[in-house]
Amino acid sequence: MPLPRVMGDAVILPNGHVVVLNGAVKGTAGDGTVINKVRVNQANEPNLWPVLYDPDAPYGSRMKLMARSRIPRLYHSTALLTPDGSVLVAGCDRAELFWSSLNDTEISRSPQKAADYRIEMFRPPYWFNETAKPQIVSINNATWDPEDAVNVMQYGAPFELQYSLSNATHSVTSAVLVAPGTVTHSTNMNQRVVGLEIVSQDLGARRLVLKGPPNINIAPPGWYMLFLLNGNVYGTSVWVRLPGNAPRLDYLVPPN
Repeated sequence: MPLPRVMGDAVILPNGHVVVLNGAVKGTAGDGTVINKVRVNQANEPNLWPVLYDPDAPYGSRMKLMARSRIPRLYHSTALLTPDGSVLVAGCDRAELFWSSLNDTEISRSPQKAADYRIEMFRPPYWFNETAKPQIVSINNATWDPEDAVNVMQYGAPFELQYSLSNATHSVTSAVLVAPGTVTHSTNMNQRVVGLEIVSQDLGARRLVLKGPPNINIAPPGWYMLFLLNGNVYGTSVWVRLPGNAPRLDYLVPPN
């Protein structure tokens, strides 16, 4: 990697690229420790530079440094993919217990001292390519579940939708389901990007027929973000649900 990193967070993007951010350049993961009766952190020199990893790029040029943050993200930091394809970056415990060679104009320490409650949004370069983004306009009404107010994608079955795309010569090249993340301590227990088969595509009408995942071993029942891609550029997702023993909204929301 371009820089050493401990306690980093890795987020898989809809196009298969991975952004690695947060953490420190030196030290180890762990809680604070005491040296000469002074409580200090085990990790120091915050790593403020996100790295974008492209597994399809030529060997030796797969990792690129992105624009850096000014906010240290050390122990208990998080990074999660959001429905519009941005990465939500938050957290930092023991925010006053590290040292850094950067001065106060280059780094922004937590106003709360002990922890950092500020939130940032990381957006990769292709996120800004608005004219190349395929956006979902509507989904076949037959898949609508009024109880949960979500479209249900059946395993191995056609799933029809309509999309928009500014460039008339462009089309949807792939579609993926992305599971919502659950991250703590640099480990995301629910990262899953599932590619979907494109059964047919009407470029004039911008109609697309996808095929649901083959079985629950590929994509367990639950809620997913459905992204359409044009090369490496993806639009805003919509929520869909795969049927089965998945939590429904009435399980998650307590009754009045």
